[in-house]
Amino acid sequence: MLLYLCYFFVFLYIYKLDLNSSFADFIIKSTLLFSTVIVLLVEVLSLFNSLNFISIFSFWLLFFIILSYLLIKKKVFLTIKGKILNLNKKISIIDKVLIAIIITGVLAILFQGIIYPTNNWDSLTYHMSRIMYWLSNESVGHFQTHILRHLYQPPFAEYFILNINVLNGNDYLSNSVELFFLVNILVVIYEILTKLKINLTNKLISILFALTIPSVLLQASTTKNDIVVAFFILTSLLYCYNCYRNITLKNFLILGLSIGIAILSKGTSYVYLLPVLIVFSFFMLKQLIETKNFKIIKFGFLLISVVLLINISHYYRNYKINHSVLNIDDFEASSFMNEEMNLKNFTSNSLKNIGLHLGYPINKKSDSIIRDLHKEINVDIDDKKLNYLGGKYSAPLELTTHEDYVPNTLAFLIVILSFGVIIYHYFLKNKKINKIYIVLPCILVLQIVLFISIFKWQPWHTRLHIPLFIIGSLHLGIALQMSNYFKKIIYLLVPVMIYSFSFYYIYNNLRPIVQNRKYTKSISISDDRFKKYFSNQPYLYEEYLLINNLLYDTNSKKIGLHLGDWEYPIFNSYYYEKIELIAINVNNVTSKIKQNDQNIDSIITNENEEYLLFKGKKYINLSPNNTYIWFYKLSK
Repeated sequence: MLLYLCYFFVFLYIYKLDLNSSFADFIIKSTLLFSTVIVLLVEVLSLFNSLNFISIFSFWLLFFIILSYLLIKKKVFLTIKGKILNLNKKISIIDKVLIAIIITGVLAILFQGIIYPTNNWDSLTYHMSRIMYWLSNESVGHFQTHILRHLYQPPFAEYFILNINVLNGNDYLSNSVELFFLVNILVVIYEILTKLKINLTNKLISILFALTIPSVLLQASTTKNDIVVAFFILTSLLYCYNCYRNITLKNFLILGLSIGIAILSKGTSYVYLLPVLIVFSFFMLKQLIETKNFKIIKFGFLLISVVLLINISHYYRNYKINHSVLNIDDFEASSFMNEEMNLKNFTSNSLKNIGLHLGYPINKKSDSIIRDLHKEINVDIDDKKLNYLGGKYSAPLELTTHEDYVPNTLAFLIVILSFGVIIYHYFLKNKKINKIYIVLPCILVLQIVLFISIFKWQPWHTRLHIPLFIIGSLHLGIALQMSNYFKKIIYLLVPVMIYSFSFYYIYNNLRPIVQNRKYTKSISISDDRFKKYFSNQPYLYEEYLLINNLLYDTNSKKIGLHLGDWEYPIFNSYYYEKIELIAINVNNVTSKIKQNDQNIDSIITNENEEYLLFKGKKYINLSPNNTYIWFYKLSK
């Protein structure tokens, strides 16, 4: 909790500096600055191989003490209390009900994320296990690994999780990071719609919509990073607008932080940011020509410098491996990208990505239509050039509540309707409407076109679409403001949104509140916390439990690993206790990285032998009865 308390104090301090700005603006700036502090802290400590509990705790304790002193000296607590009470008087009963529903939803997700550990495939394979390697090495420098995503994937979300877990000594608040950024997304939606003069009720409905998107609420209790990157994409959009309206050094610096940390959060940021920056550049160039304000050029170079400075360390680490700043393995890099793109292939990818969101009760009919349309355009729906790893196209599972595959059917239809309302009122009603109302749909269309053109279809693309739906919530707010008829339709759908949230929340496939044979895995709230890691693969629970016990009983401090995935559950309790993790017998591009693999105490591997020989030493199998994972101890 120390980390979040420090964040709150950062907000209070920034708030005191400028009482004239909005609460939302202060929260957004606080989050961006706090995120920057986390990046700088992790990178600086890594330079000195000091990424450990003592260094991290010492920094945040000092940070907390200094901020506490400054806040008490400036009497900030009394000021903020008065402003909150003043805000409370201006809110109507309907708006208070909407706020209460939103807060209840957020708290419910928080509870779910604490009571369940992170237990999805990607988190246990690389999101969380890379943190344990960093702590082992006391640095985020690249290391030998069998799982390349440990290295090249942008690391910001894991930097944040690392700080929380090290301070707590456990992973109980790991899932809170995605929720933290979801709450901040709701704040950014509020701020952008405020700037567009959308009334409070419509803003709150847009926020409720964003919170109830199935892929969003399901991912908000995990340690994935699509919500994290969505926040920085949204703030980049906000500060592009702010920079256009007010050309100041501060606005350009904050925009640089937004773009920089978006890139440091997830690779999809490049696709989603490019249309935003193209539109921004067009308007800034237009303003430069009209006003001859050459600060635009100077601040533009500063913006680019900030973006590069934030990412330079990660770029350099990747470049040293494979002379590419974005990836470290050519096959891995190419496997995500479409091999051939033309109008027919673009149509195919569009239909397949749309199909992911056409779930129950229209999934069977829509699947039939999509397959028929592929025959009409003479494109193989399972074309290996367009499908990730040559996988076959499949429609959404009926009423799936799994975070990787859940369709956003209602949300998809609402965004489409919102888009239609905006286009109709802007072009056909001939009203004088704010130009930004049509710029936002243009940006969204460009983002969709880029995504479809670049990425091969994957069955779990619904989670990669999260930033698109978040931006779509802005369209909803605008459409509500434009059309009373549309507003009535959405008002009728609010109870459906709430029901949808409740259903997916209660029957979350991997983290259920109520276990259900049809919708959830065989796991429940009352189960042992360690068992909850294995919702996806329950048959591994007993074997991993045995491995953990053997690791503790043998007092192993230097462990050799030869696993293809799911390393994290073995080391989930080693945040305070120092251990060394060494990937052995590595046969990929990372094998060139130097490491000290001498004097290993034990080996954990997917290979079952009576004994193993490594570096001239013999390791005896202490878990011969296992089926999937085995533990070998150095023979003395």
